[in-house]
Amino acid sequence: MKSSLRLLTLLLSLTLHAGEPIARRAGELLEAHPEARVIAGNDGWLFLASELRHLARGTDWINPETPPEHAHADPLPALRLMKAQLDELGIPLIIVPVPAKASIQHGDLPGTPVPPPARPMPFSAQLQEEGFHVVDLTALFSEAKFMTQVYCKTDTHWSPRGAELAAELVAETIRELVDLEELPILEISSEGFADITFQGDLTSDGDPRETLMARRVTRNDGEALVQESSPILLLGDSHTLVFSEGGEMHARDSGFLEHLALNLQLPIDRMANKGSASTPPRMSLFRKAARDMNWLENKRAVIYLFTARELTESLNGWRELPIAPQFR
Repeated sequence: MKSSLRLLTLLLSLTLHAGEPIARRAGELLEAHPEARVIAGNDGWLFLASELRHLARGTDWINPETPPEHAHADPLPALRLMKAQLDELGIPLIIVPVPAKASIQHGDLPGTPVPPPARPMPFSAQLQEEGFHVVDLTALFSEAKFMTQVYCKTDTHWSPRGAELAAELVAETIRELVDLEELPILEISSEGFADITFQGDLTSDGDPRETLMARRVTRNDGEALVQESSPILLLGDSHTLVFSEGGEMHARDSGFLEHLALNLQLPIDRMANKGSASTPPRMSLFRKAARDMNWLENKRAVIYLFTARELTESLNGWRELPIAPQFR
């Protein structure tokens, strides 16, 4: 029964978005592999099925005329509430949706070449129309992919180089919005590029490992780059952890957070959830603010960074939550 409903949803998506080539291709691949978690592309590229489901939706989910069938499926009310409450505190909110790998590496999908999707992302355009600060990485990644690898072939995440490029662009946005001149800066430096080898999360044990180049970033005094007292709060999913915290996140000190710190010459505070960034990190934000409101009031900017597929594929939904007890 579930498989039949899933197929019906995909066919409906194809009908509604016949003019969107990337949506059509994603729907076709899902229809051809209805039970697959991972779909193999060209030249060793692997794509997550849930990310393709997100792309197959097209744009019908953005600001829908009628409420979604599932409660909290629409991300906009939760983001609007978060922005409004941070605005009251004078803290800019910067939204950073990480584009779906297939939307950038569309030429590596199976089958005939697919034209690139819209630039910028339609959801980013919607947020910008409503006054949000958005860092849309689509154009940056679409151009950079011809010179470097911005996503892992065998993993759901961006590559170390992709994280580094994203950090540079986000740092520019922070400087435009926030006066950091009077803040004490740290001496933070990076090493040269070195190979890292890891087992991508789209592979199985025994499959070939992937090797990419990464630059390690550290404080010259040896202290940690993650600090609760930082004026910059990074909120998000495993894209804020990959190549940063080691273990199943592949490497240490080479991820988005470290390169953001390098560009700003500041430590960064972080609240991340590996499974979902839709609701859990905002719950952590509320709990921390409930214990120490001064901690939140001392932030100069909040960066909310998450994979774009979370906008439609979140298991937790986008619950409307206050950022602190005073907003309940």
